[in-house]
Amino acid sequence: MADSIIMADIAITRQAEPVTDMDCGKMTRDWAALLTREIINEVKRQREARGWSAQRLSDECKRLGFDLSRSTIADLENGRRAHFSIPELLVLARAFGTAPLMLIFRVGAATETEVLPGQVRSPFGAAKWFTGEAPFPGAAEDDTYIAGITDDWNAATKNPLALYRAHDRALAEEMRAIERAAMMDNSATAAKDNAQREAFTAAAAALRRDAEGHRAARESIRRDAERLGLLPPGQAGAGED
Repeated sequence: MADSIIMADIAITRQAEPVTDMDCGKMTRDWAALLTREIINEVKRQREARGWSAQRLSDECKRLGFDLSRSTIADLENGRRAHFSIPELLVLARAFGTAPLMLIFRVGAATETEVLPGQVRSPFGAAKWFTGEAPFPGAAEDDTYIAGITDDWNAATKNPLALYRAHDRALAEEMRAIERAAMMDNSATAAKDNAQREAFTAAAAALRRDAEGHRAARESIRRDAERLGLLPPGQAGAGED
């Protein structure tokens, strides 16, 4: 089952027509140059939307501990420099207060993007693949299929992001239940009659049981992570607990 899910995901990315070595080399160069230019254009758009000069953006990067000079930013935006590094992507995204992938895939601002050479997809589908939320997106007619196999794909690829996200959701639900239980306790204390007091007390008890259920779910997720040889969520800087 696991192998069939992974192979199905790979099959979606295949070109409809055979590609020669020469074509492949040209496609790769053209795609890489286009993707880099699109990222740089988005950096410029983000900078101008904030009314920042290139010097202001340079100063923001330096404040984050990365020296990206005003002249380097100008060279990128004017096309005099064609390459763009991952460290630059991360620092610029942080300077803008946005996610790095939003500089790569313009979700909500573009209708399509060339994710891989010759593979044009929606920016949102590309973003979900980039973050490990879903398999590589297929053509529009494959959306329902992709949604249907995502859980199996996560399991087949032993995707740690899926476990960490599930842990985050369980933690959020646990904290929400605890907070609501405390509100019910306060309402019980302020109740004017026994019937109201008992109702609020019962509601608080039910919410604490819910919280315990979410905590148990988190512990189960942590055990699953350990069985897969992963660092359990909530440890070593994960910071959830």
